[in-house]
Amino acid sequence: MVKKSAPRVLFLLTALAALVFIVSGYLLSDALFFKRLVYQNHITSPEEAFAFVISNTGVASPENLARHNITALEYSPREMLTEQKYLYCDQGAILMTTIVRELGYETRLTHWNGDDGVGHHVTLEVKQGGGWKTYDTLYRRQGETYEQIRARLGYDAHPVYREYVGSRWVTRNNYYLKRLSLWLKRVKKG
Repeated sequence: MVKKSAPRVLFLLTALAALVFIVSGYLLSDALFFKRLVYQNHITSPEEAFAFVISNTGVASPENLARHNITALEYSPREMLTEQKYLYCDQGAILMTTIVRELGYETRLTHWNGDDGVGHHVTLEVKQGGGWKTYDTLYRRQGETYEQIRARLGYDAHPVYREYVGSRWVTRNNYYLKRLSLWLKRVKKG
């Protein structure tokens, strides 16, 4: 009798462990974090998301990162906001994309390529009212035209659009799988 119930007990313990993994992983997840962030900060528009990012992050530079003892650049929007805090243009655009998508807006990252074919700056564009509005978290500007951006950058830049895919659904919705994914990226990078 004892031998027959052992597989059942093992099954129940495994099911309970899986349930704890799934539920606690979601409660600690980025998906729930950004839902709460939007709700608690009363963010209802891209403009409010932009103001939130600007007021809660600084501009990354080697000096800022060294002064604040930031040694590793983060790959997750949540860690960019909560740990790194000093962001480069692409990181600010990714963080804002994450928040704006929570509001249901379509977004695209715009890489400003020079004649060398390399992107030297990144802005975010959000589809609003049938058109695309530009947000630049590095220079703290919104609504600029392409001509204004080119003039400010000081070179003949042309926009190249890229969709920010973000992390996979499973890593957005489970803290433990996200941590494992970030650890593997760091190990791979060396």
